[in-house]
Amino acid sequence: MLRYYLLIGGMGFLGAVIRFALENVVGQSGFPVGTLAINVTACFVLVIVYSYVGRRLHVSLPLVRGMGVGFLGAFSTLSAFSNETLGLWQSGGYLTAALYVAATSIGCFLAALAGVYCSRGFAQLRLRRLRAKRAQARREGEGGAK
Repeated sequence: MLRYYLLIGGMGFLGAVIRFALENVVGQSGFPVGTLAINVTACFVLVIVYSYVGRRLHVSLPLVRGMGVGFLGAFSTLSAFSNETLGLWQSGGYLTAALYVAATSIGCFLAALAGVYCSRGFAQLRLRRLRAKRAQARREGEGGAK
């Protein structure tokens, strides 16, 4: 059990450090583009981690949870989004705050939806490759039997 907590903590550490680095690279102007991009990306990747990596690739649950709860949980944050929205609102940027809320809500939903479709596409591609590999093995087996 301790290994499980260490895995989530280690992955969380990586997610937090990468988030901090990206925010420093992007910087913050009047509109919190960095946090928006990070949260939208995290929503997209989280769906792929749980629906494709965990289910289709059969990666162990602790590792999937480490990626989801640990890495992506620390990478994205609702608290930064809320704090930035409140800051925009309190400084009189009502329209900017409303646009930020809308962009985050719609962007995160669409990113998660795109993650669903990408996961399905990855699964179909993997299935085609497996079928082709099986067909090749059958052809080779039939050729050797003659």
